[in-house]
Amino acid sequence: AKVKIPFGNKYLDAVFSIPAKILPYAVILTHGASGDMNFSHLTSLANYLVSHGVLCLRFTCKGLNIAYRTKAYKAVL
Repeated sequence: AKVKIPFGNKYLDAVFSIPAKILPYAVILTHGASGDMNFSHLTSLANYLVSHGVLCLRFTCKGLNIAYRTKAYKAVL
């Protein structure tokens, strides 16, 4: 499911994937300095995790500043 995560006066785009049988685990994935949450490696990893019962949230965070990216991750968490 596509979701929007509040982050300051903006929203971060994200995809929350829910497996059919849920284990008590969850993973948050984001991309490196380039790309977005639809980067093929992230999508493949998310699909694998979901197929094994792990909740998975992927999100896009545009910005190279590590402090900004850390704040974005905390907002997602």
